[in-house]
Amino acid sequence: MLLRKFDECPLCGFTGRWPRIKTVALFGLGTIFFATLTKTSQAVNCTLDEWKCADKKSCTPRSYVCDGESDCDDESDEQNCEKWSCTEGWWKCADGLKCISDSWVCDGDSQWGGGCDDGSDEQHETCEKWNCTEGWWKCADESKCIDNLLVCDGENDCENGKEEWEEICRKWNCPDGKWKCADDLKCIPDIFVCNGDNDCDDGSDDWALTCKNWTCTEGRWKCADKKKCVDELNVCDGSSVPQWGNCDDESDEWPETCQNWRCAEGLWKCVDNTKCLPESSLCDGRKVSQCDDGSDKWPETCENCTVNDLWRCADGSKCIEQRRVCDGTRSIYDCSDGSNEMNCENYVCEKGSTKCADFTCVLVSKWHPLLLHLFKCHFCVFACTALVCVFVAAYFVGT
Repeated sequence: MLLRKFDECPLCGFTGRWPRIKTVALFGLGTIFFATLTKTSQAVNCTLDEWKCADKKSCTPRSYVCDGESDCDDESDEQNCEKWSCTEGWWKCADGLKCISDSWVCDGDSQWGGGCDDGSDEQHETCEKWNCTEGWWKCADESKCIDNLLVCDGENDCENGKEEWEEICRKWNCPDGKWKCADDLKCIPDIFVCNGDNDCDDGSDDWALTCKNWTCTEGRWKCADKKKCVDELNVCDGSSVPQWGNCDDESDEWPETCQNWRCAEGLWKCVDNTKCLPESSLCDGRKVSQCDDGSDKWPETCENCTVNDLWRCADGSKCIEQRRVCDGTRSIYDCSDGSNEMNCENYVCEKGSTKCADFTCVLVSKWHPLLLHLFKCHFCVFACTALVCVFVAAYFVGT
């Protein structure tokens, strides 16, 4: 798949070259690329944390010098590396040709994640003398370092599995976000405590005494009998089957619970206050109501699709969520007449979205000041400052 090149980064106001890919991560649904765009102009003054390329036309972060990837147009940042001293937090490979992050030394993988080409970062003579970086634990055979989160998690990650040995785990303090079983032999994620499934071998994570005093993690709700934490999305959802993540005492569906319950974002509360429904089910053109009082299909609910800023299909048969208008996709939640993908050149994207070159609307991340650009339903994310543009990710949802 070919990527179209951008000549400019709109948020920065300068012309730069297309970034060289630094890291590639493969997932089942696509590919994510992380890269940087080097600041470029006729004359530049580099900061203390930057290195000036030999042609004196651009700067690159000092940590990118001799990292195995050229960032300067003249590739000078990857020349004469034998004489280069790696920056703090980076380690020089035995052949002297590359610097890698300290966290990649003795991580058990010499190929994935930017290891040394000569494999020296994983050699036994390197690892037996290596002090693992903060947050990592050294295997007993000194062959590699593993993340603290993997120690006493019930799975063997060191070659000899010693990080799961009883004498290790009894003395081990679980890191933040994990809870230690009563038998001191295992650390489990906090979210697994009081979830109705025994994740500890001794079942202590679901003991009545444990759950009575346990504070449910964010996004979870404690049942009235104090024996279980359930996902807030399951509260007042109309289901009371324990095996489906609901309370054993059905308190998550009690009228007194739902009367004052605030439905999560993206859900709509029936007028009788008994149930929370996905907004996509409102006025969806189906005759059967999901609310017991039928309020999700009432004329006053569906008239002009004003509830929760819904959008009315051209044939008047259905209301859909605003985010599905001109999003470049088709699904059962869209208008059956396809009107939500028509005349998009004149459509004003909802707040929080940006319009791409093909007139489709893409939601901008609410967590970061990022600008999205679309390549035929593929988007790229840029974060820019006054000095440098960072190409954060390109996520491909199709081919």
